[in-house]
Amino acid sequence: MLARRFHELDLLRFIAAASVVLFHYSVRGYALQELPPSAYASLAPVTKYGFLGVNLFFIISGFVILMTAARASVRRFAVSRFVRLYPAFWICCTATFAGSWLVARSGQGIPFRTYLLNMTMVSGLASVPPVDGVYWSLLVELKFYALVLLAMAFRQMGRLKILLGIWLGLSIVSLSRPLPVLSTWLVPEWAPYFIAGATMYLASQEGLSAYKGAVLATCYACAVAGLAKGLPQIEANLHMHLSLTAASGILAAFFLATLLVSTGATARLGSARWVLLGSLTYPIYLLHQRLGYWLLALGHGRANAHVVFWGVVAFVLGLAYLVTRAEGLVAPRLRRLLIGERDPGAMAAPAPCAVTPAAAVTPAVAEAAASSD
Repeated sequence: MLARRFHELDLLRFIAAASVVLFHYSVRGYALQELPPSAYASLAPVTKYGFLGVNLFFIISGFVILMTAARASVRRFAVSRFVRLYPAFWICCTATFAGSWLVARSGQGIPFRTYLLNMTMVSGLASVPPVDGVYWSLLVELKFYALVLLAMAFRQMGRLKILLGIWLGLSIVSLSRPLPVLSTWLVPEWAPYFIAGATMYLASQEGLSAYKGAVLATCYACAVAGLAKGLPQIEANLHMHLSLTAASGILAAFFLATLLVSTGATARLGSARWVLLGSLTYPIYLLHQRLGYWLLALGHGRANAHVVFWGVVAFVLGLAYLVTRAEGLVAPRLRRLLIGERDPGAMAAPAPCAVTPAAAVTPAVAEAAASSD
């Protein structure tokens, strides 16, 4: 029996990406004086909470990465993650690096050494500044992947419910009393989101039990506690008030929406047409901030503000589509090269989140989506 395709997650991912883009373009860039006054600053009362889109990404990642791991060998999982993350990242990182020299003044583009180290995606471990500010979340993702790989390598996937509970407990402890080394690799600040998503995946396979409900409730409580702790600093950076009640409500909506997907309650709403939206989210996220800031600043005062704003949004979407097409051409070849046709896991069940594309989706996009998180 074929596994159900959670097409709803593609839509959720696109919503998360859109919220982050609008947050950067109408709130953050303006507040930190990285952008001239925005014609869309009036959106701030709503878009100022768009940074929470990253939190939704982590919930979805917990769900889908666990699904991918459950269907693959250790080798196939590692290769699928590499193929999914790196080709698109290399393209987007190179585009941002090149863009920096096109708009830089007096040779102040991104240093070549910084660019090269960023291409590893783990430059943050060496305290190398990111080519783009959004790259910080990629290292968090990689640490989560490393934990999943450890569980797979030591054949502990059958004990996931217990392991997730232990991870959550250690994260709670380390937030109040940092644990050497563990605090770095357990990503305690973000662990509740990954754990919640992973628990929801287990619920989709086994049903929602009292234990899983308790884990989800604890994850949400930890998420709200983390918000309460971090919100004052975010307010200081943005120079505006943020309501903990509103932010907690948005997080509750994220948890509930993903939980409904896991239980099948939203299955009728799912559409294979959302595959394209889901496939665009990663390159949109990687490309939009620094390139978008440069283009918004360049267009300021030279054209109608609305044309500039939505023109930059359209440009980023178009560029993301081209990256997705390129990824769709490269990914299958790279996957075959790294896995090999004789690998017993090579015929494992396809794509977790969005496969079986609609006729309107091109083969390249479908291939990229088939390896998406």
